This record gives sequence, C-alpha cells and structure tokens, in this order.
Amino acid sequence: MIPRSAWYAAAAAVAASTSFAAAAARPDSGTPTSALDGAQLFRWNGCAGCHDGPESNGMVPAGPSLADAPSWAGERVAGMSAEEYVAQSIRTPTAFISPAYAGSAGGPGAGQMPLLQISDGEIDAIVTFLLASSKGPFPSSEGRLASSDGTE
Repeated sequence: MIPRSAWYAAAAAVAASTSFAAAAARPDSGTPTSALDGAQLFRWNGCAGCHDGPESNGMVPAGPSLADAPSWAGERVAGMSAEEYVAQSIRTPTAFISPAYAGSAGGPGAGQMPLLQISDGEIDAIVTFLLASSKGPFPSSEGRLASSDGTE
C-alpha cells in the first residue's frame, strides 16, 4: 500500500508541474481578466487535483474542500474579506493554515500546497469561481451560466 504522504507529495508535484506548464503555455496576448474562466483555471493549474471544488471532487483529497467556500471564507481571518482570504491562500498558501486541512503523515513540507506561477488576473478569476454561490448557478466554460446540476 502506498503511504498517504507519497500521494500528497505526488499530488503537489503534479499541481506544481501543471502550473509551470500552464504558465509557459500562456499566450502574451494580454487576455482581459473578464475573459479568464475560473473553472478552467481551477482545473488547468492543478487545483482540482487536491481540492474539491464547486464542480468537482479532488482526485487526491490532499487539501481542504473548497466546494462551499462562500459559506466560510469571509470568517477565516478577522478583518479579511472572503475574496482577500481566498486570494491570499492561493498566493501564499502558508500565510494561514485552514482548520479544515488535516495535514499529511509525511512530516514537515509533505503535502503542502505548491506556490503557483499564475497572474493576478488568473487568481481573481479562480477566486470569483470559488466564491460564486455553490447552491446556485456558476460560470460554465462557455461563459454562460450553468446550474449546479450541469444543465443550462
């Protein structure tokens, strides 16, 4: 049986390599922030590999669930809005360790969220995606609103 810490380390490595690959493949066309799709970025940057999101379950449950972030993100850090908290958690994952993060059995550094190589606009798009109502419509990859059961 593969130790849990090995799964966490593998998931972190996949997320980091996905982020680097996405950054390298990013066009320098100056895509406006409004055109960025948070749901796609959540998948492309490897977030969906470790975290449950509004549209999916994580492949390896290494990180805390983000599926219902609107209900708790604004209450995690005193004086910080939900948007500020989620953005900080993406930019600097160790600034505040979520009480929902159980840690890993691999000791210090094992299973920690990698630093992602993504732009502020991409972070804003992911934050918007995560904080969209988890019970109502969320943005689909086509830019239309889709209901939470996948219908449009």
